[in-house]
Amino acid sequence: IYSVSLSPHVIERLLVLNKLAKVVIEILEDDVIISECFIYKMLELRLNGIQFAIDDFGCGFNNTERLDKYKFDILKIDKKFISAIDNNISKYNLVKNIVSLSDANNFKLIAEGVEKKEEFEILRRLGVKYFQGFLFYKAMPLNKVDEIIFQMKDFVSEMS
Repeated sequence: IYSVSLSPHVIERLLVLNKLAKVVIEILEDDVIISECFIYKMLELRLNGIQFAIDDFGCGFNNTERLDKYKFDILKIDKKFISAIDNNISKYNLVKNIVSLSDANNFKLIAEGVEKKEEFEILRRLGVKYFQGFLFYKAMPLNKVDEIIFQMKDFVSEMS
């Protein structure tokens, strides 16, 4: 997202949409941010209940410097740190430190790309509470989500 792409028209539309559904703006690892302008627009949106997520944390521009400068609400751990965490002590230690960083800064933490039950169990033991990945479901249209909500609740309680 370029901060200039958050034009007054786009901000107005986001504010209307946020009245209907909780809006979260994800900043991708290759997004270029023009700081002063973006910080002002971010504040305006935040004052109206819109949250910001840093996607693919640990990749590209999405690093600790960006976390500090923009005060994100949600931190999403990139799949490359999650994949094979059950067989890689280095990835395990990195994710453990990301969890600590998230806790210390009150970020909601989401693990992306969870594909195996072993990954899910390790992440849960490390303190991760939110997950995305094919272990749960593949990407789908919004109208299919309602059909699976109760199935997901049963799945999660079985994993507990």
